[in-house]
Amino acid sequence: MSKTKKRRTVKRRRSAKPLTLTEAFFLLFIVIGIVAAIILLQNKGSYQIVAYDRSHRATLLHTADSLDEAQMLMQQEIERGTYNPAILQDDQMIDIRYGIIAFPNDVCTQTTAFTYLDQSKGYLNGCYGADALYVGYAEGWLFQISAAIGKISPDQAQLYDIHDPALAAINHYQVSAGRLLHYGSGNVKDSAKQFQIDLDAAPASLQDGIYYSYDGHYFYESFEAMADDVRAECHTNAVNSVPFYQYFQYLPQRSHTDHDETVLNTYLQEAYGITSLPTTCPADASASILYKSGSLFLDMQDRYTINALILFASAIHESDAGRSNIACAKHNLFGHSAYDDDPYASAAAYQSIAECLESHVQQYLIEGYANPADTRWHGSHLGDKANGMNVRYASDPYWGEKIASHLQRIDEAFGAKDHGKETILWVKAGTAFYTAPNEKVLYQTTTALPLIVVDQKTIGREIWYEVQSDAAIDPSSLVPDANSLYQEQEARVWVKAEQEE
Repeated sequence: MSKTKKRRTVKRRRSAKPLTLTEAFFLLFIVIGIVAAIILLQNKGSYQIVAYDRSHRATLLHTADSLDEAQMLMQQEIERGTYNPAILQDDQMIDIRYGIIAFPNDVCTQTTAFTYLDQSKGYLNGCYGADALYVGYAEGWLFQISAAIGKISPDQAQLYDIHDPALAAINHYQVSAGRLLHYGSGNVKDSAKQFQIDLDAAPASLQDGIYYSYDGHYFYESFEAMADDVRAECHTNAVNSVPFYQYFQYLPQRSHTDHDETVLNTYLQEAYGITSLPTTCPADASASILYKSGSLFLDMQDRYTINALILFASAIHESDAGRSNIACAKHNLFGHSAYDDDPYASAAAYQSIAECLESHVQQYLIEGYANPADTRWHGSHLGDKANGMNVRYASDPYWGEKIASHLQRIDEAFGAKDHGKETILWVKAGTAFYTAPNEKVLYQTTTALPLIVVDQKTIGREIWYEVQSDAAIDPSSLVPDANSLYQEQEARVWVKAEQEE
């Protein structure tokens, strides 16, 4: 029997009715609201305010939705007396009361750029100064190292609680057997990368023991007291009320040594075992391009009034006592153009060390680091990252200190003829230099500077100091002139005592 097939009825779907403009805007508003809610939920309490104790144990105190709120809560904790509050985000430290900044040092060919408070640019290499005192957060991390205050972006370094057990070697000083020793770090997590600089006899106010300082002038028995004073821009808690300045580190290069060429040659032999010139490069340990070169340095002093002993100590430091491959193969004693990313390839080459010395004195010092008209000028002294040649010349924040240590050793080994010979006056940034008291202004300082005092005069209630100028003074126009012959008697200028640092 045949079956009758049922006809299927196919229902047609009605096409969707298009949204009106009002409905579309309403739907968009809902979607935006949902996305915003998700973002708010994800960021809810994204900042944690914790308190670290002296064993690096953290206690959660608050959460905050914004950095501004977190910083407000952190400040409130400080005012309540909480020891070491900090701000974390995603387990990364953003801010802390007592901490250090560690600069990159995995690759020593890398430098870290930073900004000074006056917006000028600076740089350093973490392999030669791995840590800085953390000062605070102000759209970046503020820090102090080698007497300078700078700022970097948080993605350039790492912030640590001062009591973090991972810190094996941080910057500090020690007085031992009457000597002031500086212990710097090339890697905060590796005590083997710590280095020592023997600075000088310790100031009488410092007894044997450990001290903290990131400016090298004021010393503290506790890290916390130091950090509090730096933030308050004072030295109330320092052990010494009179700042310490290593004499040779802050001696202007427009000066003289009383040591002769025999001293320079003898020191090289006795301190480094140098007995000959190199016959091949790299040089043997007993061979140096500086062998019996003392007369060349004294000649520079006689011709240009640039301290021969400072030149000699700088060459020793930069060239490994004349034994480095750059010195041996290129006659480059001062690391000219030897940039951190490829020192040998970039280093300048000279036909002789006499040519290198001439270039260093003329092009680098007279035309640059001792020339008030040049951007490199922050004083002709070796200095630190706040003033002196070290500001621009070297990525090593303790370059000036290390060369001064060489000077100290040479001078002590041969009768201490130079140490303390000159009277040094410190003046503030912005100090004016005059041709004579209340006469023509020649130039002004950009930073605080040490100056060699030649004479003193009282005019009414004003005290004036006659000081040695870094720049030659053109006798016809009475203006600083890097191209003029430096004549000591004519290269003297005046500053007012009220501008003392």
